[in-house]
Amino acid sequence: IWENADVDMPLYEKDAIQTLKGSSAVIAFDDNNFLNMGQNSLVVIKKIQKSRIQPEKKSFLVLIDGDLKGQIEGNKKTNVRLLVNTPTATAEVGTDMQTGEKSQFEVSVNADQTSKIKVFSGSARVHAQGKEVEVKAHQMTEVRVDQPPRDPVPLPSAVSLQGPLGGASFY
Repeated sequence: IWENADVDMPLYEKDAIQTLKGSSAVIAFDDNNFLNMGQNSLVVIKKIQKSRIQPEKKSFLVLIDGDLKGQIEGNKKTNVRLLVNTPTATAEVGTDMQTGEKSQFEVSVNADQTSKIKVFSGSARVHAQGKEVEVKAHQMTEVRVDQPPRDPVPLPSAVSLQGPLGGASFY
């Protein structure tokens, strides 16, 4: 059963969030941990848990289609882990209690079910077909149907603005 979403609507295990053409959604776990869904995306929340034994919070999601950009940030007391299952792979993005560094990433599923995992800061482990690769900051990997993840490659460097010179305005 589908219903329209409201601001600050609580989400629970097995809830599905779908965006249509020209729409987006933000799934916020707290002020520092959130996911931005692009248009035409479908995410299912499998589980959100906090360990009583280890200082860790874990969330499990399924990205069926579309784009998911996110940021997760732990602290010196708690690690944060996010597992995103796609049709071809599982990406585990985490934080490090010692450095406290946040992880910023993007996971996308194309129409042919190819998954792309990009890491802008932090790192991710990507599993598929019995192979695991570690994707570090400023790297990406791709996972095609029935294939292991490709070795990570550097993300393209940022575009530098060539003009207008001196902040000039043109009308």
